[in-house]
Order: sequence, then C-alpha cells, then structure tokens
Amino acid sequence: MKKIISAVLAMILAASMFTGCASSSANGQSAASQTANESTKIRVGTMALTVGVPVKYAYDKGYYKDEGLDVDLVMFATGNPINEAFSAGQIDIAASGLASVFSLALPDTKWIGEINSTGGLGIYVRKDSKLLTKKGELKEYPNMYGSADLIKGMKVLGPVGTTAEFNATGYAQRFGLKSSDIKMTQMDYGPAWQAFQSGQGDALAANPPYSFQAEEKGYVCAATFEDATGIPLYDGIFASSKFINSNHDAVVKFLKATYKACDELQDKKTRYDYSMKWFTENGKKYTESILNKEIEARKYVNKDYMANTSGYTYGKGMQDIAKIYKDQGKITDDNFPNVAKAIDPSLINEALGTDVKTVQ
Repeated sequence: MKKIISAVLAMILAASMFTGCASSSANGQSAASQTANESTKIRVGTMALTVGVPVKYAYDKGYYKDEGLDVDLVMFATGNPINEAFSAGQIDIAASGLASVFSLALPDTKWIGEINSTGGLGIYVRKDSKLLTKKGELKEYPNMYGSADLIKGMKVLGPVGTTAEFNATGYAQRFGLKSSDIKMTQMDYGPAWQAFQSGQGDALAANPPYSFQAEEKGYVCAATFEDATGIPLYDGIFASSKFINSNHDAVVKFLKATYKACDELQDKKTRYDYSMKWFTENGKKYTESILNKEIEARKYVNKDYMANTSGYTYGKGMQDIAKIYKDQGKITDDNFPNVAKAIDPSLINEALGTDVKTVQ
C-alpha cells in the first residue's frame, strides 16, 4: 500500500513540475511577445499652424502607428509654451517655429528636421499710418515703408519670442534703431489681430492667416519678414540629445512618417482639404482665398525640396536668427555656440536616404 501511495505521489509531483515548467515557458513567451509588440511612446508638442499639419496628418493617417510608434500630440498656441514644456520634460519632440532657437541654444538639443518655409509674415499698418508717408528710403528695399523717425516709439502687437517680435525688431534695425526703440505688446496672434482691428497699437506683426486677412481688409504691409530680416526661415523639429540617444530608431521612424505626410501634402487639394478641416476644428478662420495664399506662400519640405531648391541650406535660418539674438543679448555668448552644434541632419539622412546640405 505504501508503495502505491508513493508511486501516486511521485506521479502528482512530476505532473505539477511539468505544469509549472509549461506555465513558466508560456509566461515567458507572453512577456517576450508583449515586449516585442510594445510601441515606443513619443510626446510631441506642436501648433494648429502650417508646421503642425504634417504631424497631425501623419497621426490621423496612422503613419506613426505603422512605424510602431505611440505618438501623443500636445497642442500649444505659440512656440514659447512649447519651449517651456520641452524644458520641463513634458514633451519629447517639438514641431515649432522661430521660437525653437531658444531651445536650440540650450545644451544637448538637436534640430532634426525642417518642415515648411515661412512666407506670408509681415508688419501691417492702417491706411492712415504715418509710416506710409515714406517709402523706399532704403534703396535695397524699395517696397518697405517707414523711416527711423517714424518707427521709433511704434507700438507693435504680437507674441513675444516668436517670428512676430523678430520681424518687428528686424524692421526697426533696418533703419538703424534698436529693439528697445519700439514697444512690443505681448499678445497671441489671434488676440493681437482682434485688438489691432479695434484700434489698438500702431502696427500688427502677423503670420498666416492673420496677415492675409489683414491684406483683404485693406491694411498695408509696411515690411515683409524677408525684407526686415534677410533670413530664409523654416519651421522644423527639435528633440533632446538624451531622448534621441535612448530612442534613436524611433526618432528616425518619426521623421520617416512625418516626411511621408509632407510628400502627400505636396498635392494642393490634399493639403487644402486637410488643412481647412483641422484649422476650422481649432478655431482658425480661413476662407478659400486665404488658405490658397498660405499654400502658395509656405511650402512643405521633403526630399525633393531639400535636393532641388536653390539656395536651401539646412539649419541656416536658425543660426542666422541666433546670431541676431546674441547681438541683442537675448541669447548669451556662452549659449550661442550650442545652436550651431544643434543642427543635425544625420537623422533625416538616415530616414530619407539623402545628404542634406548644412552650413560649413
């Protein structure tokens, strides 16, 4: 009897050991499978502006998911709060505009992509503005209005730390003035446009769609961004070196998916339909004519654009802006070299199989 009981116990023990091993093996396979199927999480900050369209388009089309990425979009009104969120570690990657230069001036930030050109920016004034009494005082800028005496003390509406302020200060400096010679009133683009129409301020530093709306309402562009600054500016993408080093392949895949969107948005109808829908959902008021003007003024960058656009040099705009901000004391001498170090085309080259030109 004892022999029978011993045999039964031995069989039960063997069975339990086998079951345990099988369970452990299954659990091991499940864990490995789960790890393999996990998507890389990326928190991306952007805006409901031209620069944000390819990111949202790629998100909606599932291009990030196709690359195994779990992208969380975080929306902002302007570039300054994007910089703040980036500095606080609340976002991993940002698609933003001129304000990006302040993040690039910090150590260990990389400028990893350029998304769109930035036409359609300007300083707008009313028809009765004293600035319009003088035109072409600077022979190299025959379409620019104003003079040093007329510009000094001018009150300009627009968001500080963005292309708006840079446009306004560049305009003043063309006439030998300092940035302190004009008064920049901090307002986001939309509120600034509304305030200007109500009679506030002497001038409006505007971007699309507000610049085109200003033109349609009869306001006059005293100086374009290009004439005021002399800089070909591109909105783009930046990320921390730490995040890139820890997630190199994921960042390359993010760029690959984003530039796939830029490719598809070269089609004007695709871009028009998607942009109109998304802008409207975010409270941006576009008419058909205004959106078409923006599409003409702001081109999306893709592999063909980088290779075939005359004079295109990756990162040059950000470096030129940084130099001016250094001269103005807005970027310190110590931080200024970080901007040049931040210009990194290696991930674009890897994502697109290209060789982007940079400043030598």
